[in-house]
Amino acid sequence: MLPISIAPEGIPMSRKLIISLALSLGIVGGSCLADIESDCATDADCPAGHRCETHGVKICVADDGGAGSGGTGGSGSDTGSGGSGGSVGGTGGSSGSGHETVDTVLPVEVFASDEFAAYLGAHARAITELRFRTRFAGMEPEIVRTPVDADSFALAAESGRSIAFELPITLPRTEGATFDLDVQATALTLAGAPAHFAAATAEVDATAPDSLAAVRFVLSLSPDFDYDGDGYSDVVDCDPDDPTIHPGADDPCDGVDRSCNPGVCYLPLPAGKTGVRDITCDATTCLVAVGGKDGGKGAILRFDATLAAPEPRSAFETDDPRGLAILSSNSTTLFYEASTRTISSVGADDSAGRQFLVGAGLRGVISTSPFETMAFASFASAPRLLSFAPTALAGAPGDLECDAGAEACTFIRLENLSDGESTLGNTATPSRIVTRHTDSNTDGIVYITFREDNRLGIATVDAGTRQLVPGASGLLHALATERPRALHLSSNAKVLYVAGGIESNGEAAAISTGRLPSSHTSTPFDLPAGTCPSALKVIGSKLFVADDCQGRVWELALGADGLPAAGFAPVEHALPGCTKPSMLASVPASGQASAALLVGCADADRIVVLGRD
Repeated sequence: MLPISIAPEGIPMSRKLIISLALSLGIVGGSCLADIESDCATDADCPAGHRCETHGVKICVADDGGAGSGGTGGSGSDTGSGGSGGSVGGTGGSSGSGHETVDTVLPVEVFASDEFAAYLGAHARAITELRFRTRFAGMEPEIVRTPVDADSFALAAESGRSIAFELPITLPRTEGATFDLDVQATALTLAGAPAHFAAATAEVDATAPDSLAAVRFVLSLSPDFDYDGDGYSDVVDCDPDDPTIHPGADDPCDGVDRSCNPGVCYLPLPAGKTGVRDITCDATTCLVAVGGKDGGKGAILRFDATLAAPEPRSAFETDDPRGLAILSSNSTTLFYEASTRTISSVGADDSAGRQFLVGAGLRGVISTSPFETMAFASFASAPRLLSFAPTALAGAPGDLECDAGAEACTFIRLENLSDGESTLGNTATPSRIVTRHTDSNTDGIVYITFREDNRLGIATVDAGTRQLVPGASGLLHALATERPRALHLSSNAKVLYVAGGIESNGEAAAISTGRLPSSHTSTPFDLPAGTCPSALKVIGSKLFVADDCQGRVWELALGADGLPAAGFAPVEHALPGCTKPSMLASVPASGQASAALLVGCADADRIVVLGRD
C-alpha cells in the first residue's frame, strides 16, 4: 500500500480524499491544490443546511448550528445536538441521516481489464482524474474528484501489478452493511477536452468498518469515449487516433481501410460518368463500360488488375458503350457502341480499330469463346444472335459490313428452338448469354435467357460455319416458376448457374452441362429470403449473388458437386453507396495476392470492390 495523509479535521470526507490522495499518492503536488475545482462561490451555491467555506479551495460544509438554543439533529452524515445558545438564536443542525458514522480508510486496488489493458498498450491515453461515488441506502452519495498525474498512473491488466492506495471514506456504522462504490476515470481527447474514459463498480463489505478488506476495481473502456472526435467511440473505431478513419467513412481503393470494413472499397467513376454497363477482367486489366451524365459521352475505363489505385489508368471516350470483351491473344478490347450500332475494337493503347457495322440494335452483351474463335451478341428486338469471328476486328482501322451475307459475321435465328412441346416463337428476345466451348475443334454452346420467356435457350453452334446445329439445340425449364435472369458458367464449364426473380424470393439452380439439351440436369437450391438475383459469379469455391432488391451481394459456399454446401449460412456483403448491383466480375488470384470481386452499380458513380482495401 502507498502511505496516505489525512486532511485536517473539520473538512468533509469528499475533500479529505482530494487532499490526502493529492499529497500522498504522488498524484499531484501540494502546489496543485489550487487547480482542484471549488464546490461553491457563496452560500447560495450549497445545498440546504450547508455553507461555503475556504480550505485552500472553497467547499460546502454542513451547518453545526450557530449560537442559541438549537434543536437536536445531525450535521451532514454525523448525528449530534445543536448549539448551546448565544446572543443570536441558532436554528439547530440539519436533520441527521439516522446512521451513526465512522471515518475510516478503504484499501483500493485499481487494474485494467484485459481488453482495456490491450487498448492502453496500443493507444497513448492519459487518465487525468478519478471520481469515486458511494451508493449506500439511506445516505446521500458522496462524490470525490481526484486529479491524477498521468506519468505516475500507469494501469496494468489484472494479471499484472495494480495501483494501490488507501481511500479515506465516511461509512455508516451498521452491522452487516454493504454498499456500492463506483469509480470513473477521465481522460483528454485529441482536442484536449476531458471526457468519461473508463469505469468500474465494486461492492464493499462494511461489516467491520474499522478494518475494511481491500477492494479491487477493474476498469473497462467507456463505450462513449471518442478520442479523435469522429463521432464513433473507440470501442468500434478501427483507428481511434485518426478522425478520417471510422465506420462508414469514404473508402476509395488505395490500400488503406478507412471505413473499418476490411476488404471493401470502391473505384470512383470519373467526373461526368455514371452507371456501369459492363465489366470484364483478365489477369492484368479490368475494363468498365460507363455512361455519360446529362447527354455527355460515355467511356471505357481501364484499371490495373492490382486495383491499388482508385483512378483508372486510361479512359477511352465513346458515345454509348455497352457490352465488353477482352481478346487476351492481342490485348484488343471489343465493345458494342449503341449510338452507331457497331461492334468496335480498341487497342491496348486505346487506339481505335476496326468495327462491324451491324445495322440493327443489339442488347449490349458480348460473349466470346475461351479460344477466341467465335463470339456472340444478342439482338434487342428479335429472337436472334449475332455470331462473328473476333479476330476479324484485330486488324487496321476500317468498317466491316455485317449483314446476312457477310463472311465475318452471321445471324443465328432462335425462333424454332423447342422444349419438345412448343417453340420459342418470334416475340422472345435474348437477354443474357454465356458461351461454353471446351475444344476449339468442336461445336460451341451458347446459353441464353429471354426477356419474354421463362425457358433457358441452349444453342449449339457449328465451329466452322458458326450456324445453329438444330438437333443439338433446344429449350430447358431451368427454374420452377421464375424467368432466368442471371447466368454464370463455372471455370471448368461443367456447371451452369442460373437465377431469376425480380419482386419476390428468387430461385436458383445449378445445371450439370452436357452436349445435348437432354443431357443437362438442373438441381434447384435456395437463395436468401427476399433476394432478387441480378448477376452471378464463382470465385474458387464460393458463389456470389448480386441482389438488386436489397442492395447486397450474397456469398454462398460451394461443395465439391458445385452446389451450395450444407451447414454454411450465406454471408451478406453490404455495398456502400450502391443499391442496384447489376454486374459482377473478378480479378483472378493468379498474379495477385488474392482474387477480388468487382460489383458494377447501375445507380451509382462507383464500382464496389470486395477483397481489397
